[in-house]
Amino acid sequence: DATLANPKSWIGDPRFSFRHIAADSKEKPDLRIQLSSTQTTHEVCGNSYQMETSCYMPIGNRVVLNESRWIRGASPFDGDIGAYRQYMVNHGVGHGIGYAAHQPCEKAGALAPIMMQQTLSLNNKQLYDINPEESYADNDLTCRPNSWVFPYGAGNGNGQREAQEAGVSPSNRPNDQR
Repeated sequence: DATLANPKSWIGDPRFSFRHIAADSKEKPDLRIQLSSTQTTHEVCGNSYQMETSCYMPIGNRVVLNESRWIRGASPFDGDIGAYRQYMVNHGVGHGIGYAAHQPCEKAGALAPIMMQQTLSLNNKQLYDINPEESYADNDLTCRPNSWVFPYGAGNGNGQREAQEAGVSPSNRPNDQR
């Protein structure tokens, strides 16, 4: 709940809002987020990469987060489990709200787009080698880990200077594919 309530998350875009619905509620949620074992994650998501990944499953509108990754994190986040968990939620929810495509690193050293597969790598070439059919260019651009949709603020003027100094857009929000 805390990640999705942060203005640097998807709620930084006024089109989106989230609220927790109890499991025993008669109200049907638009999106479910579930923490699942690696085995269940593979059963739901498949295992084409032969790696521990999470996914969005349209059947049931489920963001399926891999419990092993939740506990151990991913090497691109260099041991920062909290930041990695925020990334997992924001990336998975991004798929759940309609951002199907992944995004490549666009500038070496910049914060990675939230829809980059940061679990696997922060480097375009490595991601291209994992799956050449994805949106990653066969180049050596490497980004820095990023947990947020709006890492420099939600387009409200906050963070504009920091974004300009970094040479990136104030919003790391993906191109609107919805």
